[in-house]
Amino acid sequence: MPFRPSVASLLALLAPTVAGAQDFVSADISAMGGAAVADPRDNSVVTTSPANIGLTDQFDIQLGFVGGFDREWIWSASAIDGRTNEYIKFGLDYSGSIRFPPFHPDELPGWAPIDTGLVNRQDDHHVTLALAAPVLDRRLSFGLNGTLSILQREWAGQTITGNMDIGVAAQPIPQFSVGFVAKSFLPIKDQVRTPGS
Repeated sequence: MPFRPSVASLLALLAPTVAGAQDFVSADISAMGGAAVADPRDNSVVTTSPANIGLTDQFDIQLGFVGGFDREWIWSASAIDGRTNEYIKFGLDYSGSIRFPPFHPDELPGWAPIDTGLVNRQDDHHVTLALAAPVLDRRLSFGLNGTLSILQREWAGQTITGNMDIGVAAQPIPQFSVGFVAKSFLPIKDQVRTPGS
């Protein structure tokens, strides 16, 4: 039987989605199986592989939104400046989300009014600043980013946390690129957004 994609499956490819541990990636990266670590042409590298910012001469702004499924709304805005400064390239990303997941046993409140249905609303806000230093005519780049996360839980209060990624990326020819990233390498207690990897 031949494969015939439905309209719904084709439309799903147009929307940005979330990969791995809450890293917001664009529809292009999602269509490539989330391979953002080695793709220098997408703004998702601000949060996934900061060294890639230095491999291309781009100035780009990207917006994304996912919503409706399982009462989850996620949005993102990012910008990359790979042109203004010859030695240091910049990237900035903001992503936010509102979710209503089931309660984890540790999140259940000690008490609640009898007539009140418990809803586990979670509001997350993440701001990431990335810097990259390209060398060898943009064939090799070193990058670093830092993320500040504000996690608001209706029943558990607010947590402010964050971490950093460090990486190296290479693009010896335009058709081939590779990247290596140490994710969330700082030993920060209660780091929940992305575990070290």
